[in-house]
Amino acid sequence: MTTFVGGYAAAATGETNPFVAVADLTSSTPMLVAIALAIVVQGLAANITNVYTSGLSIVNTAPPLGRIRATVLAGAAAVALSAFPDFVHHAQNWVTHLGNVAAPLTGVVLADYVVRKRQQLDVAALFDPDGPYRYVSGVNVEAILAVAVGVAVYYAVPAEWVKVVWGIGAAAAAYLGLVAAIRQAAPTPATLER
Repeated sequence: MTTFVGGYAAAATGETNPFVAVADLTSSTPMLVAIALAIVVQGLAANITNVYTSGLSIVNTAPPLGRIRATVLAGAAAVALSAFPDFVHHAQNWVTHLGNVAAPLTGVVLADYVVRKRQQLDVAALFDPDGPYRYVSGVNVEAILAVAVGVAVYYAVPAEWVKVVWGIGAAAAAYLGLVAAIRQAAPTPATLER
C-alpha cells in the first residue's frame, strides 16, 4: 500500500522525494515546520535502526562484546567513516550494486520454495552434511547460475521496465529451467540397470 501511494504521489507531483513534493504543495509555515520535524525524526529513526542492526551483526560475530559495546562500536565506525565523503559515495555505489543482486536472488528463493519444494522443507535434512540440501559440495550451482542470469537481465533492461520484476522473473525462470534440464539429463535408476 505504501509503495502504491508513494508511486502515485510521485507520478501526480512529478517529484520522487516526498518531502519536496509536500513542501511544494503548501506555503503554510506550521505545515512546513511539521514536515521539517518529520524529516528529522525519520532520519534519526533510520540511523538508529541501522546502527542497532549493525551492532547486532557485530555481536553475532564477536559475542563477548555485548550488544551495547557492539552498537557503540558500529556507531563510532559510522561517524568516523562519514568524515570521508568519497569513501561513503563509493560504498553507496557498491551497496546499490549488491542490492541489485537481491531481486534475482529473491526470484530463485521463491521458485525453489514455492514451486519446487511446494512450501515444504525437511528441517532435519538442512543439518545433514550428506542430505538433499548439500547440492555440490554445499553449493547450489543452478541457483548461482540463475542469479547470474537474473542480474544480467536486471542490468540489460531499461529502468522504465521495472527492473526488479524482470530480475525476479528471469532468475526464477532460469532456475526452474536449469533444474528441469539437469533432472532430465541425470540418469534414473531404471537407465542405470540397463
